Amino acid sequence: MSESVKSKKEKLLKLFMTITCCVISAVFFLFGLVAIIPKMDFLEIKSEDAIQWFIFSVVVLLVPFIQEVSFKGLTVKMNEFKQMKTSLENLSESTRKMMDNLNNSRSELISGYKKYLDSLPEEERFEKVKIQTDNYLKELKISVGEIENNLTKLNFYKEGITNQLTKELVKSLQAYQESRGQIPDGILGYFTWNSILDDLKKYEASNAIP
Repeated sequence: MSESVKSKKEKLLKLFMTITCCVISAVFFLFGLVAIIPKMDFLEIKSEDAIQWFIFSVVVLLVPFIQEVSFKGLTVKMNEFKQMKTSLENLSESTRKMMDNLNNSRSELISGYKKYLDSLPEEERFEKVKIQTDNYLKELKISVGEIENNLTKLNFYKEGITNQLTKELVKSLQAYQESRGQIPDGILGYFTWNSILDDLKKYEASNAIP
C-alpha cells in the first residue's frame, strides 16, 4: 500500500472518528440541557445529573485530540497505537506475500513433478503415482474405497468399489483435478482430498431430503 493511500485512509479515519465523537458529544450535551429544563420532567432525567452529561459531552468531544492517556502511573501515547496498527498491517502484508510465495513454490514443485511423471513410461509412471498416493492415504488415514465412493458420487468414477488403486481410478483423479483447476498428476494429496470433501458436502446438501 503506497504512503499516499495510507495517509488518505488515516485522514478519513480521523475525520470519521471526529464526526462520530461530535455527534455523541452533542447527544450528551442535549441530555444535560434537557435535565436542567423544568418542563422536561416527563423524561425522568434528574437535574443533578446534568453536570455529568455536560462532562461526558466535553470528554467525548476531546477524544480525537487526546495525545496520551495516563492511569495509575501507566502512560500510553495514542501514536503508539497508530504505530502498532501500522506494524500489524505490515505483518499482515508480509504474511500474505509469504503465503503467495509458498503457494507459487508449491505449484511450481507439483508442476515440475508432473512433467517428470509425464516423461516416464506408462507403467513406471503409474507405480510412482501409486507410491505417492499410498503414502498420502496412510497420512490421511483413508482407504482407496473411500476415494472410489466419493468420486462415484461426484460422477467422476464408474468402475465400482474395488478397494484397489487402479489406472482407471488414477485417470478419474486426473479428470477431477483438471475440472477443479488443479495440476492433474493423478496423485491424491491433501489439497485434492480436501477439495473432494468440500464438493461432497455440496453434493449432499443439494440432494438432502427436505
